[in-house]
Amino acid sequence: MKEKIIQIINVTLGFKPNTINAATQISEIENWDSLMQLMILSELKQQLGLTIPIEAALEIESVEDFFKFIDKE
Repeated sequence: MKEKIIQIINVTLGFKPNTINAATQISEIENWDSLMQLMILSELKQQLGLTIPIEAALEIESVEDFFKFIDKE
């Protein structure tokens, strides 16, 4: 599922596959803004059924931070 999350983020941001990875920091992603983050959250919910509360999403600093929510589902 981690690879699928990375894939969804890459596609949502309009990047080629493998442009970003788990270690990528949000601050390193040029297109990242609050609207893009909401779009990613929406795609994760739609494609994987993964719900990340907005309060928690505001604390995400890296792609890997999204993985914390896999086991909580």
